[in-house]
Amino acid sequence: MNPELIVKVALDIGAAMLKSGAETVRVEDTVTRICRSYYKGRLEVTSYLSAIFVSMEVTDWQPNMNCPLIVTQHRRVSSVSNNLYVLEELNALSRYICDNTPDPAEIEALLQNIIPNKPGMRRTLLGHVCASGGFTIFFGGTILDAICCAFISVMLYFFDKHLKSRMNNELIHNFLLSFLTGLAACLLQLSPLSVHMDKIMIGTVMLLIPGVALTNSLRDLLTGDLVSGSLKLLNSILLAVAIAMGFALSMIITGV
Repeated sequence: MNPELIVKVALDIGAAMLKSGAETVRVEDTVTRICRSYYKGRLEVTSYLSAIFVSMEVTDWQPNMNCPLIVTQHRRVSSVSNNLYVLEELNALSRYICDNTPDPAEIEALLQNIIPNKPGMRRTLLGHVCASGGFTIFFGGTILDAICCAFISVMLYFFDKHLKSRMNNELIHNFLLSFLTGLAACLLQLSPLSVHMDKIMIGTVMLLIPGVALTNSLRDLLTGDLVSGSLKLLNSILLAVAIAMGFALSMIITGV
């Protein structure tokens, strides 16, 4: 089999893992194992927050090779989210590849069946409502606060879906989302309803705060992956600052 195709499908799987929120160490290990299951020789795999690089030296592709074949490819990852179901399926696919070494065409067909698996709108909306309303109650809010927060979380879902199709800058994206949801909470505070703006904001901010990314960054730092851990930590801090600025701007504009 063509080594370039093997590296390509390995990068496809690695990029899908990275987009679904996998740690860079696991991405590197998966890509390495897939390539090693087909060919021997020197192999270097490096993964960062938004890119994967592979350089493989193939010495056993064709008989009587006078010099090794060098295959170098990289893949750019523009957006990252958390999807544990897709990660589980990709992990099962990588194990199947390492055990059976199938043809690259079969791997691509199996991968295409996994990538579109995203939560539906109803399930996502239910998660937004339950999470935001639950956190509002947990931090001392009333039932009315939870209902208002659930309504804002539904708005947040559609704002998020609308903005994702129009911009790739994650900082501005989160700033606008926090500003719009904060503005809605401030307007509720100014309405005749007896609500607690701070409890509503706490419930909605839980949908935006990059908690998983921050945890993964600390894990990477503790395991010795300083470059990836530092990038993830800096990205998490910047996102948190952008979210805080969005809520602060909404409070300044409305004067509450």
